[in-house]
Amino acid sequence: MFIQSGGCKGYCDELKALRFRVLSFHGYYVQVKAPEKIATIHSEGQPKEDQDHRSSDNFAIDNLPPYATKLQWKIVEGPKDAHFDVMHDDSFGLDETIFYDLHNESTTEIKKSGDLYIANPTNTGGQSFTVEVYAIP
Repeated sequence: MFIQSGGCKGYCDELKALRFRVLSFHGYYVQVKAPEKIATIHSEGQPKEDQDHRSSDNFAIDNLPPYATKLQWKIVEGPKDAHFDVMHDDSFGLDETIFYDLHNESTTEIKKSGDLYIANPTNTGGQSFTVEVYAIP
């Protein structure tokens, strides 16, 4: 409309070329590799009753997008300065610590597993917190 009305003031060729470039790319598919939430875990601010370490129920790290190379851990509710470990629930032996001293925005390697739980929370003042885990490129 701007070009047709005669108001391009010497920029008509540049505007036409830009329009051509934009329209030329219209059919292309762009895949965005955005963080994808794979788990939400609610944790108590201290180990659960009759537990030495466990402060959450079990959760799993699985069904990751193919582009994922790392995990990011975000505290979305509760004390943002909380720290915690992630342990694997071994019903026939000692539970193994998978990740140590995580906190808000921590990034870790990927370890696919079920039967994981949050353990040993600190800096919570006894308040519960919620963690979201994201698969990131």
